[in-house]
Amino acid sequence: MQICYIDESGGGEPPDQSPSATPVMVIAGVIVDADVIPALTRAFVGLKVRHFGTRMANARSLDQMLIEVKGTQLLGLLRSPSRNLRRQAIRFLREVVHLLEEFDVHLLARIWVKAVGRSLDVRKRYGYTLQDFAAAFERHLAIRGESGILIADSRESRLNTQVAHSVFTQKWKAAGDPYPHIREVPLFASSDNHAGLQLADHVATGLLFAMSTARYADERSGNPHRPSAYQSVHDELAVRVRDRIIKIQVTDQIGQRRSDHLFN
Repeated sequence: MQICYIDESGGGEPPDQSPSATPVMVIAGVIVDADVIPALTRAFVGLKVRHFGTRMANARSLDQMLIEVKGTQLLGLLRSPSRNLRRQAIRFLREVVHLLEEFDVHLLARIWVKAVGRSLDVRKRYGYTLQDFAAAFERHLAIRGESGILIADSRESRLNTQVAHSVFTQKWKAAGDPYPHIREVPLFASSDNHAGLQLADHVATGLLFAMSTARYADERSGNPHRPSAYQSVHDELAVRVRDRIIKIQVTDQIGQRRSDHLFN
């Protein structure tokens, strides 16, 4: 059994809408063999304790999973004027990538680079992406002769329903099931107790959002998401992340650059 955990980063607003507007939007899938989830969970909690131990100090060992280190917090550390905080973020992300390699985790990625004055319809983009991820996940499962399920980070109930239904209409259409190895339509869960969803957050935000901003986005005065702030993530980790990806698509509204630009 394989599980594909899904999370997103960034929003659909135009990149010039406000000083803190995001330059890119990312949806990531993290594919994990169910047999390694116990070991991966223990390793991920240990990673949080090593790098953010002061936040975990008053929590019982089994409660440390509940204390999340968000990808957005790592972005803040990467932008910090403190060299030590920037190093802390890079060390954490370096170990995240090591977990991906150690547990043979595979990745799916969909990235939009937003142009000035142009917004994205997040609901439609998310629905279409879930269909694309389901198709890629199905191919991955078929090669292995395994079954799988999709688990996405929970959003608003209405949006969850619409996204799940976008796959339901494909899976149960009269012409036949295009995803026979995927046993159910996408499920939604809170990330608090799922190492896979917390890992997906770091892949979507700490890695792919940071890397795509560094490679595709424009420097905007006053915007915290400066390409230069995230360049270190790209320079150190891009090649290793590339080797984990089985499907990626980039839509670059600024320069129409291809997905391989992310790793150059």
